[in-house]
Amino acid sequence: MMNTQWSLDALMFWLAIIATMAFAITAVLAIADRGVDIFGVVVLGVITAIGGGILRDVIAGRKNLLMSTELYAIPVALGCLLLMTSLHFYPHDAVEILLGCTAVPFLMRAAAIHWGLRVPAFLVTHSKSQ
Repeated sequence: MMNTQWSLDALMFWLAIIATMAFAITAVLAIADRGVDIFGVVVLGVITAIGGGILRDVIAGRKNLLMSTELYAIPVALGCLLLMTSLHFYPHDAVEILLGCTAVPFLMRAAAIHWGLRVPAFLVTHSKSQ
């Protein structure tokens, strides 16, 4: 018999990854046509996407994902960059681009989890208590 708790935890985990990309895409689409350069759009997309989770972790007193070697912000940033450049060159293929720019970071995160891929330790921010 299937472990229902594990299934629910796994479902919530994967839905959280999809929601993170949805927040990033929403932010990118909201500010892309306001004259912000591509660096600013990517930064604002990443902040919008991961800011809520970080705030939750800080309030709960948990170690947030930015202070670990887990691939978290990098797939989101690459998804935002991919979205901006793709929409610039192929503006008429918006639906396919949105689906692809959601799938690529999702698959990157899934691959990182499956194969244990990590951010190099020298790129990780450490708290003062460590």
